[in-house]
Amino acid sequence: MKIAALSDIHGNLAALDAVLTDIRSAGADLIVYFGFLSE
Repeated sequence: MKIAALSDIHGNLAALDAVLTDIRSAGADLIVYFGFLSE
């Protein structure tokens, strides 16, 4: 099982989009988000 962990986006939606694209490409089975989505 592949698990992707991320946090501290702080409103940077362009970076979030890039990370999610990479996560999908890597075939992650689960995404765990630890907080700080916006400022």
